[in-house]
Amino acid sequence: MVRLVGLSGVGKTRLVQALFDARIGSLPLPPSLAVYTNLLDNPDPQPTGLASDLIATRTRAILIVDNCPPDLHRRLSDLCAASGSTVSVLTVEYDVRDDQPEGTQVVTLDTSSPELIEKLIRRRFPHVSEVDARTIAEASGGNARIAIALAGTIERSESIAGFSDVDLFERLFWRERDRDHALLRAAKACALVYSFNGETLDGDEAELPRLCAFAGPLLEHRSRPSAENPCVASGAAVLSSRWISRAG
Repeated sequence: MVRLVGLSGVGKTRLVQALFDARIGSLPLPPSLAVYTNLLDNPDPQPTGLASDLIATRTRAILIVDNCPPDLHRRLSDLCAASGSTVSVLTVEYDVRDDQPEGTQVVTLDTSSPELIEKLIRRRFPHVSEVDARTIAEASGGNARIAIALAGTIERSESIAGFSDVDLFERLFWRERDRDHALLRAAKACALVYSFNGETLDGDEAELPRLCAFAGPLLEHRSRPSAENPCVASGAAVLSSRWISRAG
């Protein structure tokens, strides 16, 4: 049982892909054993059901579950760590808690160095100057997703040299949208926490209504952030099932 954790946007899913890529490193895992699913896709069958079927048929497999919440990881751990199991499990999420099930090896993927981010931007966005790539790398805090999103706002023959941190944030957040200061206030309230339940609106587990108190009237309607929301579209936030987490 392995659990890969880290901030959204640092490259966890890409690292998992690299484990099965014969072109990278040595001793790659056999691609034929990989069974991948992402909880955001509402898979059918669910991972626990699939794991049970694989074990029942004595099928050797490496089950990879992306955006896997801690409770599902625990159920998979109980199921696949049992004697006679033929399934190895690798789960991926932003989970930063320390209370992992016994027998789970936790691997934490940290942010990248500014030098690596700069190389990434120069390769993916050839029109971005060396100076701008360095500015993006420093502003991103080593988060590749934020760096790529910010680089995507730069047009050819344009430069962000001399931009302040506030200028860069606003460029990333608004991205040619009409400025809505109430929405910005809501984003600041959401950024007070690492992640929150953006779906449950009533009961003890309802977290979005509590954030409404900080954000003011914008969130009083208590709607779930969507992919069109500036925080999500810009890469500053990530939807994961019913959870919304900061990208950095």
